[in-house]
Amino acid sequence: MRPSGIQAAPPVSTFHVPNQKLQWGSTIGVPIRRGRTNFLTSYEQLHQERGAFIQSPTTGFFTGKLDSYIGLARIDHKWSEHQFTTLRFNGDYLTTNNLNDTVGGFVQSSAARTDVQQSVAGQLTQRSLFATWLNDFRISYASALPLWYSPITPSISIVRPSYATTGGSSLEHLRTGAFQVMDTMSKTWKQHQFTFGGDYLHEKAGYNFISTPLGTYTFAAGAPTSGQMPLRYNVTIGNSNLSYGQELMSAHFQDDWKLTPRFTANLGLRYDYQSNASGRTNLQPRLGLAWNPF
Repeated sequence: MRPSGIQAAPPVSTFHVPNQKLQWGSTIGVPIRRGRTNFLTSYEQLHQERGAFIQSPTTGFFTGKLDSYIGLARIDHKWSEHQFTTLRFNGDYLTTNNLNDTVGGFVQSSAARTDVQQSVAGQLTQRSLFATWLNDFRISYASALPLWYSPITPSISIVRPSYATTGGSSLEHLRTGAFQVMDTMSKTWKQHQFTFGGDYLHEKAGYNFISTPLGTYTFAAGAPTSGQMPLRYNVTIGNSNLSYGQELMSAHFQDDWKLTPRFTANLGLRYDYQSNASGRTNLQPRLGLAWNPF
């Protein structure tokens, strides 16, 4: 916990600007079946109130509020001495009314907006030992909202540089999703350690951005004067939706060859494919040498 009264006031402020934070969390792990199945969960929460100093046209402050929630749940199960499974889920959510100090300085509280960020994800991991082969298989899905904001009170924006900015109507929304499957096999044979596998990733994104649907009037710098006309007026119209997706695939083979106790050669080959790119011959050979002098 961080109380509000321990920080200094801004140098040109004659009043106290609040700034306090409360954070707590907990992690619990318990065996469901001793020696076989274990469960872990974790949760963290944060609440912050932070004042942003407004210097013009009159001094004041805007109280920005932020709430954040993060959670995790995980199960590990041992099927046998050769089979292990891990299932994991995690998510987070954040909301605030003054991200990155949108309001402050010359920007007035009427320009405040609500920002939201969130994500959820799940992953299944299977590790298996077949004789002298080790297999690592993973499948996962993630959905995220990294960018989403809208004005608290939509209105026409008035910009007077070095004096004040009021109002606002910008909207922005970005959602992404990713599905991934990966499998890797490895084996140690004499002086060689072989590794090969593949990876598939499907990505998609939906984006919507409307810069100024209600418009922005920009005036000359400084305080308003009688009969003053704006320098320009901007407004956004038209379709602002954008959808995007792509497939990414790769395959690789690698051999770590221990030539001597101190000298190791690394030989490998990798291929990458990207659906949105024109290249189809993305072969990447690899040669490395490592020497341990001690």
